[in-house]
Amino acid sequence: MSVAVGYLPGPGANSALELAVALARELHTGIGVMTVVPRPWATPSMAKVDAEFSAYAGRLAAEAHDAAAAHLHTIDVDVPVSYRSVPDRSAGEALMRVSRETEAQVLVLGSSAGETGKIRIGSTISRLLHSADLPIALAPNDFTYPDGGITGLTCAWSGLTAARGMIAEAGEIAAQVGVRLRVTTFGVTPAQMYPTSVGFDAEQQMLDAWREQMVVEQDGLVGQGVIGSDVERVVATGRTWVDAVGSIDWPRGEMLVIGTTSRWATRRIFLGSTATRIVTASPVPVLVLPG
Repeated sequence: MSVAVGYLPGPGANSALELAVALARELHTGIGVMTVVPRPWATPSMAKVDAEFSAYAGRLAAEAHDAAAAHLHTIDVDVPVSYRSVPDRSAGEALMRVSRETEAQVLVLGSSAGETGKIRIGSTISRLLHSADLPIALAPNDFTYPDGGITGLTCAWSGLTAARGMIAEAGEIAAQVGVRLRVTTFGVTPAQMYPTSVGFDAEQQMLDAWREQMVVEQDGLVGQGVIGSDVERVVATGRTWVDAVGSIDWPRGEMLVIGTTSRWATRRIFLGSTATRIVTASPVPVLVLPG
């Protein structure tokens, strides 16, 4: 069991390493750094193309491993670290395959280039967020290891009964690493509301009614034993998802946990549009759990 991290020098790479270290320390395990390199075509070449291609892939892997090791050295890593290069034409498929083979507890990925402190979903992350069968941790741009480690988990709950299992799982993770749990439901002003037609009061009344209902639903989590009465419960709203997510305090060391629906019979990730908006609005690392 380990924390797997996809690494290729570039935007988001070191942020992924920093988050992997934080998780490995909390889970008392090691880190497996994986670099996906190009795989040669199956058809042999008469020329020296194959040898040159293999040499190029080897150099790419060596440079990536050296860069990862150099960065890890700067943060004084005290957990076991292993390095592995994986030849494949699909980075997403390769990362998932090796994560399964090594029985990784979580796969950590860095964000594509974008706004500092936020997560941008590129093609590889997008593919994994619609097919992965193990938890995916996403590091915001320029994320650095918090001095106090992971200090809390904020579980984003939609209010749906079917998603209560995700809250219980987040609670188990929080207990395992010894941090507090917070359950938060995010909401935005209904897009179909037009204040010029119905008035701002009607719009606010609808949002207030929804907020009151979510408070009742969250209290029900306590009554049904899903969470303890000591777990903080928050309903956060705003005109946009960025406003809603940004309306609550995010202490350094916090992680957002979000569950997903599944379109398969087996446990997999399928991140819907609302969950995706919450992920990209998050100012802290995000742990995505399979549905």
